[in-house]
Amino acid sequence: MPAILIVDDERSVRTSLATLLRGQNYHVETAANGREAMRLLNERPFDLMVTDLKMSGMDGLELIRNARKICPALEVVVLTAYGTVESAVEAIKRGAFDYIAKPVEPEKLLVIIRNALEKELLKGELSFLRRELKKKASLKNLIGKSKGIRDVIENVKKVAPTDSTVLITGETGTGKQLIAYALYSLSDRSDRTFVEVNCNALSEELIESELFGHVKGAFTGAVEAKKGLFEVANRGTIFFDEIGATSLRFQTKLLKMIEDKTIKMVGSNESIKVDARIIAATNRYLPSLVERGEFRKDLYFRLNVVSIFLPPLRDREDDILLLGKHFVDIYSRKHGKEITKISRRAQRLLNEYHWPGNVRELEHVIERAMIFSKGSELRECDFPFFSEQAMLEHAQEGAAGSRLTLMELEKTHIKRVLEKYMGNRSFCAKELGIGRNTLIGKIRKYGIGT
Repeated sequence: MPAILIVDDERSVRTSLATLLRGQNYHVETAANGREAMRLLNERPFDLMVTDLKMSGMDGLELIRNARKICPALEVVVLTAYGTVESAVEAIKRGAFDYIAKPVEPEKLLVIIRNALEKELLKGELSFLRRELKKKASLKNLIGKSKGIRDVIENVKKVAPTDSTVLITGETGTGKQLIAYALYSLSDRSDRTFVEVNCNALSEELIESELFGHVKGAFTGAVEAKKGLFEVANRGTIFFDEIGATSLRFQTKLLKMIEDKTIKMVGSNESIKVDARIIAATNRYLPSLVERGEFRKDLYFRLNVVSIFLPPLRDREDDILLLGKHFVDIYSRKHGKEITKISRRAQRLLNEYHWPGNVRELEHVIERAMIFSKGSELRECDFPFFSEQAMLEHAQEGAAGSRLTLMELEKTHIKRVLEKYMGNRSFCAKELGIGRNTLIGKIRKYGIGT
C-alpha cells in the first residue's frame, strides 16, 4: 500500500485530502508544518508527499529541498492557492512532480497522484535493475578459479550486505580496489555514493577540510563553503586506499569520526551526523606499523572488523592464464587486433614468471605484447622484456645475517613471511612448509605480533 504524507497548515485541507486518499486505499499521514513533516520523513519511508507552498516557518519550497536530502526518490505534488507560473516552475525545479491549484479538484488530484506513484514505481524498478547489473558486473571483474580467489569471492558475498567495516590487505597490484567496489556494488548502499580516497594524495595541511569540509571564510582561500568527503559519502560508502601510508594526525581524525559518527566542518561548531560505511585497503602489514608506533593500535582494531586478504598472483597459478586471456580479449578490442589466444610456449613463460607486480603487472605485460605483436596469437617473442636476469632477481630471497642464532633466524624468517602475506597464517604456513597449528605455536613462542 503506497504511503502518502500530506502537509498543509489548514486543518480542513488536511482532513479532506486524507479522507479522499484513504478512500483510494492509500496509507495517509498528515503534518501541519514543515518541521513536523521532516520528523515523519525521518521516522518512516513515504512514496509521495503532497504539500502546500505557503506555510509559516518552513515553506513548501524549503521543505522540498530538505526532504530531498533524506529521501532522494520521494515524489512531490505541490498545492498552491495562487497557481502562478513562477511558483510552479520553482517547485518543479526543486524536484516536484507536478502542482495543483486550490481549491483542489479531487479527480484531477487523483490522476496526478497515480501518475506520480507510477513514476516512482518505475524509478524503483530501474534502480533495482541497475543494482542487479552492477552486482553481476562487479563479480565478473573478480576473475579466477584458484582456491585463494574463490575464498575471496565467497567472503565478499558474505560481508557485502552488512555495514561492517572491512580491511582489505594484499600486495600492490592484487586488485584491492576491485574488491572494495564489489563490496559496495553488492551492498544495500549501492544506489548511494561511492567515494574513493587516495591516502597518498591527501595534503597534510588540508586533511580536515578534505575529510570534513569547511564553511566560507574558514581560512585563507575558502571563498565558498565546501562539503567534505564524509558528508559526500553520507548513506553511502567511503574507501580509503593505502590507509597504511597515512600520518598519525590523519589516523586520529579518522578514529574520532568512526567513534562519534559526527563531523564538524572547519570553521563551524555545528556537529553533522554522518552514516558512511568504511572500507580500507593497504599493501603494508599494519601490525608491524603498530609495533613501530607508525599506526594507531585503536584505529587498526576499528578498521580490522572484517579482514579480506588478496593472495599474490604467484600463489594463484591457476589464474595466470585465465587472467591473461581476459586481458587479451580486452586489448584486442581496444587496439583493433585480431589476436585471440596465447601460444603454448608463451603460456609456459607466463606461468614461470614470479609476477612481483601481480595482476596489474600481468595486464600491462599483455597490453604491451598486444601492441607490438604482428601475428594472430601472442608468442614467446612478444615478451622480450622477460629476461632471465629479471626473473632470477625477483625469485631470490634476501640472505639472513650470519651472526644470528638459529632461533633468531627462524623468528626473523617467520616475521618476514607473515609481513609478506599480511598475517594470513594459511599462506604463511604453506610457504614455510609447516602446518598451520605449528605456525601458530611458533608465533606464540616468539611473541610475534599479528
